[in-house]
Amino acid sequence: MFGFHDNANISCALGETKALFDTALSLQSKSVSGEGSRSWGEIVEDLAKEIQSKIPEPFDIEKVLILFPVRYEVNYRSRYFMYSNTIE
Repeated sequence: MFGFHDNANISCALGETKALFDTALSLQSKSVSGEGSRSWGEIVEDLAKEIQSKIPEPFDIEKVLILFPVRYEVNYRSRYFMYSNTIE
């Protein structure tokens, strides 16, 4: 959603994800045919592991800050020009 606080955006995204998976799971049949001897739980667990394997590792924030330091003078100057153009 537009205009939410960062924490509200996270909560909203988590809620939407939970709703998506709840809906997807409710549409699946509980009996599985053609899957050999695998149970429904094993199939869901394999799917969850597959999704988890596609999630990238967290960034090393300290390394990122060393490689790409924040230059505050550039940010303040950019803000000044942004606000000065708005006021004119």
